[in-house]
Amino acid sequence: MYFNYLKSALKSLWKNRFYSGINIIGLAIGIAAVLFILLYLQYESSFDRFHENGKNIYRIDVTWQWEGREDANSTKFLAPVGPTIKADYPEVEETVNS
Repeated sequence: MYFNYLKSALKSLWKNRFYSGINIIGLAIGIAAVLFILLYLQYESSFDRFHENGKNIYRIDVTWQWEGREDANSTKFLAPVGPTIKADYPEVEETVNS
């Protein structure tokens, strides 16, 4: 019985090759997109999991803007920024310069 269903499906796919090809390619692209999104989300949520207080780790980013140029993002700061932030904000427990 299942063999007849498979045979009927293959006949239908062969009869409508163009539309079947479009549908199969669209399905493959959709599945690939979902897999890439899931892999990206897994990668992004995997940082700092090995730390005991990983939810309390933050990174400071800065966006530089110049006239006539594109914006530039950076995470690099001079050495005195860490102690200054720690002195100005009492909720900051520790800082690290990288």
